[in-house]
Amino acid sequence: MRDKEKSKAQLIKDLSALRKQVNEFEDFQVGLLAEMTSPAIFIYQMNRVKYVNPAATKITGYNRDELLEMNLWEVIHPEFQELVKKRGVARQGGKKVPSRYEIKIQTKGGEERWVDYSSRVTTFEQNPAVLGTAVDITERKRTEEALLDNEERYRTLSEAAFEGMIISVGGKVVMANQAFADMFGYDSDEVIGLSPVEITTPESAERIMKNIQTSYEKPYEVIGVKKGGSTFNVEIMGKDCLYKSQKARVTAVRDITERKQGEDALRESESKFRVLAETTSAAIFIFQRNRMRYVNPAAANITGYTQDELLKMNFWQVIHSDFRSLVKERGLARQKGKKVRKRFEVKILTKNGEERWVDFTASSTEFNQKPAVLGTAVDITDRKNAQVLLQESESRFRALIEHGNDVTVMFDAEGKVSYISPSVKKVIGYEVDELVGQPGLHLVHPDDRERADKIFAEALLNSGKEVQFCHRMRHKNGSYITIEGTGTNLLIEPGVQAIVSNFRDITERKRAEEQLAGLKSFYEQLLEHLPIQLGVLDRDFRYSYVNPHGIKDAKMRKWIIGKTDLDYCRKRGLDLKIGRQRQKWYKNVISSK
Repeated sequence: MRDKEKSKAQLIKDLSALRKQVNEFEDFQVGLLAEMTSPAIFIYQMNRVKYVNPAATKITGYNRDELLEMNLWEVIHPEFQELVKKRGVARQGGKKVPSRYEIKIQTKGGEERWVDYSSRVTTFEQNPAVLGTAVDITERKRTEEALLDNEERYRTLSEAAFEGMIISVGGKVVMANQAFADMFGYDSDEVIGLSPVEITTPESAERIMKNIQTSYEKPYEVIGVKKGGSTFNVEIMGKDCLYKSQKARVTAVRDITERKQGEDALRESESKFRVLAETTSAAIFIFQRNRMRYVNPAAANITGYTQDELLKMNFWQVIHSDFRSLVKERGLARQKGKKVRKRFEVKILTKNGEERWVDFTASSTEFNQKPAVLGTAVDITDRKNAQVLLQESESRFRALIEHGNDVTVMFDAEGKVSYISPSVKKVIGYEVDELVGQPGLHLVHPDDRERADKIFAEALLNSGKEVQFCHRMRHKNGSYITIEGTGTNLLIEPGVQAIVSNFRDITERKRAEEQLAGLKSFYEQLLEHLPIQLGVLDRDFRYSYVNPHGIKDAKMRKWIIGKTDLDYCRKRGLDLKIGRQRQKWYKNVISSK
């Protein structure tokens, strides 16, 4: 019996010795891991640091002995000392407090650094203690701050732009400027989360999603749908970017309804405005089958061939070989009545071998009572070159602004130019460094200067208010162009601190408007003095014009507009048979054509 008790006691003693060896081995492993790990590790009881690993000395700049003589919060930045102190004492007292948070520390050299700090209750030398780990996240914090600053700069500059601008992730809008919201008839907060399906026609939405997937970066046109359901033409251009570490797309959106309406009006008025075609800067071609039948002077200018030379050529001979098959197929298909794309961008090859880009628009027409194609080509070589620069730009935001057709300029409070986009050279001929630091209005025409000064003063006195302007500006070559634009006082915005203005050259538009007005006046005078009775009717046989020889009474001429011959007979008390006979004659004339 005594031997059994002695054996049991020895067994207990051996087990205790074995347990002590196991604990010592575990403590050795834990200590070894702590010494080798990259996160900083602190163990502290009450206020005093009891243990630190090498990573803790590296992140704080203090050596181990210095840290073991310090209270924990002495390395904490003053903004966070009270928080860390309270939570540490509470945690050692058994209270429940957050175990992880981000704080700033202050190194021995005085540098501020951010750490992701985690802590939990443990024991050290058989007494309650706190085990804390700290991971340096300073670079991440700086990156986040830089992203926020860029985001704010983008938002501020985009709000001052003419065009609608958005950032989308996965096809859904995550950021948009006011111009975009206004364009589609939404409030600014309503556009967030919208997708192409909700703001364009089904065909356009499909095309947009395809271009997003393929990272398509050239401008293209789609049909937009406003909040109320009405549709309008839109030109968009997108570029891939990063937004909050996600793949995103920044897109510029422009309402081109007016431009489209202008093109339609030009086609409808072809017979009346041939003079305009001879003076316009856009190249105009009419071709039947393979041969050109008419070209305007601008077509000769853009291709380098004479008009006679062009009329002896097949229409596709001036097209660059990369696009020749495409243009030939579409041109012949359109003459056969097939539905093909009306507008596209192609390269041409001039007589001297130079490659140039054109924005080509084509529509079906008749020439000498036979099917033909009317084509217009606008030289967009400069725009294409600007797009190349756009793709090479370091900043997704600055690229969209600096290389567009509009000029972006920033003025300081004294009215001097602090920034101007490179597109200024294309508009007024000056290099950027020729204008930066100069008074912003010194190029304004003397007759327009007083008005321009008043508009600038109004902007200066009204922070955030948008002002509009239109005046003449001197080109570097000494001529004057007409510009229009807007300006917004953003002097109090930290990321901008300037009056931001955008303007564009509208000289050609003004000139075209004046030419159209002159042609209209000319035709009206011509018709007024024709010594014959003349009336113009629409498809419903309602009068849209009657000359004085048709109806001498001016009041009656005004009354007849929109009325038929039957209305006229009723007004004058004439036999209605006269009106019916005229309408029957009109129908016979139309059917004979």
